[in-house]
Amino acid sequence: MPVLDLKEVTKRYGDFPALDRVSLAVEAGECYGLIGPNGAGKSTLMRIAAGILTNFDGTARVFGLDIKKRAGEAKGRIGYLPEEPSLYLRLTARQLLRYFARLYGRQDGIDRRADLLLSLVGLGDRADDRVATFSKGMRQRLAIARALVHDPELLMLDEPTMGLDPATAERIRRFILGQRREGRTILVCTHYMDEAELLCDRIGVIDRGRLIASGTSQEIKGLCRGGPERIEILLENPRLDDGQLGAFRSYELLPNGIVGEADLGSAFAALRPNGIISIRRLQPSLKDSFVLLTEEGADSAV
Repeated sequence: MPVLDLKEVTKRYGDFPALDRVSLAVEAGECYGLIGPNGAGKSTLMRIAAGILTNFDGTARVFGLDIKKRAGEAKGRIGYLPEEPSLYLRLTARQLLRYFARLYGRQDGIDRRADLLLSLVGLGDRADDRVATFSKGMRQRLAIARALVHDPELLMLDEPTMGLDPATAERIRRFILGQRREGRTILVCTHYMDEAELLCDRIGVIDRGRLIASGTSQEIKGLCRGGPERIEILLENPRLDDGQLGAFRSYELLPNGIVGEADLGSAFAALRPNGIISIRRLQPSLKDSFVLLTEEGADSAV
């Protein structure tokens, strides 16, 4: 039985379909990622899965529990990090975790649990400092610790590294990988393609409220086949005019050449006068597939 099972989930705000007949299943021990443009419906899906939104069409089950009927029971097994977490700034980090542990009915060992989590997220030395003194990255790490305070079986993270400096973001990614290695089931929403590839067993692409693709990163990349090739051409003379650049659908100039999407024969003919040193076909990236899939969705909606 899947840990999370959504079938034909539809959520409307007036005439606007935030989600349109979305079905997906997340298995035990799996890290499943959601990627999509802004406003695609990712956060709405997360809030439904977390039992926060219960007014929707279709069915959503967590551990077999119907979210519409047993949201309170399901929430006890879910740890949820919203996109913009709110924290009680007057409390210390340890006090905040103890408070939320009690809200979940935990009494025994809560001090030990709080200290363990603060150490895991790198805040052990700030346990007795007030949250008001924390930076954005520290508050985000504390919010993740709060989501884990009751030792949930399912962890849901909505944009866990958004707006953080590279070092803090990397620290959070390492923490999530550690949770994955321990076998915790994770649903993560992210805008970062490299983050999705690093963290997730499978990835779902959401666009305009619909789940338009789902699979491993390699399976998603495979959906790019049949489109323009992505090639790298190194040149003796890398100075290119507009006519030569016109052979590329999109491109990025290199100090000694060009990389981009083009028909190989047309690009070879256009750049041959500049002295071709080498040509290399590049595998499509997750970003390439994401752009292709969401562009196709936008075109079909026009």
